Amino acid sequence: MRELAEEIGVLVVPRGILDVVFHRYPEKSVLLLFYRCELLEGEPRPIECDEVRWVDLADLPSLDWAPADVPFVQRLAESPR
Repeated sequence: MRELAEEIGVLVVPRGILDVVFHRYPEKSVLLLFYRCELLEGEPRPIECDEVRWVDLADLPSLDWAPADVPFVQRLAESPR
């Protein structure tokens, strides 16, 4: 919630965990929890990032992702609408 407020200026409430991904980088390991969130307030805008835009789920894999994000992004892009 804090990160989304700081990075893109929106107020959200988490509504559950969508996925959990463990990824080992050469220098560290990360455990990522991907949450489904409800947008309560605000319109996403770039504050601490270069760009914010809405994209179709099918287009997600064509964007530049950190290696740890790729498995979830792929599953999300292939999920039934």
